[in-house]
Amino acid sequence: MNCLNFKMRKLTRLLTRIYDSELSKAGLKTTQFTLLCHVLGYGPAKLGDIAQRMGLEQSTLSRNIRPLVDAGWITYSFGTDARQRLLSLTGEGRSKQAEAVIYWNIAQEKIKILLGSSHFNQLDLIVNTCMDKLHRSDPTLSKDDSNV
Repeated sequence: MNCLNFKMRKLTRLLTRIYDSELSKAGLKTTQFTLLCHVLGYGPAKLGDIAQRMGLEQSTLSRNIRPLVDAGWITYSFGTDARQRLLSLTGEGRSKQAEAVIYWNIAQEKIKILLGSSHFNQLDLIVNTCMDKLHRSDPTLSKDDSNV
C-alpha cells in the first residue's frame, strides 16, 4: 500500500529521533523546545492563540505546557479579564530556549548531512508548499508561520 500519511508519520518519527537526541542534552524533548520557541515568539499570548498557531487543541497544549510551568520556564499571567491566561517565558525559560537552540542547530545540520543539502532544501520546499495548499483548501486548519 502506498499511504502518504503512513510515510509522513514514519519520516516524522525518524526526524524526531534526531532532534530529541540532540535536545536531550539541554534536558528537553522536541515538543518542549517547540513550545518554548512559540511562547518566546508570540508571548505573552493567550493559551488558545498559541494552540491555534501550533495546530493543537487547547487541552493538549495545556497538558504539554504543564511540565514547562513546573520547571519554571513558562509562567501564566492574567489578561484583561481573569478568564484570559497569558503565557510567557521566564528568564530561566529564555535561557533554556537559548541553550536548546544550539542543539537544535546541531540536529538540523545532522539531518542536512544525512539527506544532503539538495534533498534537505527540496523537502523543506515541498513541505511548505503542501502546508500552504492544504491551509488554503481548508481555512479551519491552523496556519503557523514559524519554522519550529
